[in-house]
Amino acid sequence: MEITFPAFERLQHAFNQAPQFVGRELETWVTAQGFHLQGEIQERTPKRDGTLQKSIHTTIESVGTLGVSAIIGTPLNYALPVEFGAKPHDIVPKNGKALMFMMRGVPVFAKKVHHPGSKGAFMFKRAFDANVTQVKQDFERFVEHVIQKIAAGAR
Repeated sequence: MEITFPAFERLQHAFNQAPQFVGRELETWVTAQGFHLQGEIQERTPKRDGTLQKSIHTTIESVGTLGVSAIIGTPLNYALPVEFGAKPHDIVPKNGKALMFMMRGVPVFAKKVHHPGSKGAFMFKRAFDANVTQVKQDFERFVEHVIQKIAAGAR
C-alpha cells in the first residue's frame, strides 16, 4: 500500500534549503509512523498463539536522495492466507509420508487433511484504511514544522 502526500513538493523545497536537516527529520517521522502502523496491524492480527502478531516488523529504508520508506511485513508464509483468506484445499506432507499435528494434546498423523478455507482478516488493509487520513494530516503538520525550523535557522 502506498500513500501520496500533496505537501511533498513543499518538503522538497525545504530539502533544497537544508538537505541534511530535512533528511534526519523525515527519517524520524517515517520511523514513528511505521512503528505506529505496525502496532495498529498487530492489534488487528488474529491471535492464536501470537506467532504471526509478533512476527510483524517495520523496516526503514532510504530511497534515493530524499526518500524514506517504511516497510511493514512478516516473513511467515501463512500471513497472506490470513490477510486475504484461503479457498478450501487439501494439505499434504512435503517431505514425509504423513502430517503430524496435535489435537487436544494428542499427536495425530494423517496422509492428507482437507482445509475448509478461511475468510481474510485483512489486518494490514484495515489498519491502513483506519490510519491513512491521520497519517496524511500528520505529514502536513510535519512539513509545517520542518519549514518553521528552517526559517528559524535549522540546518
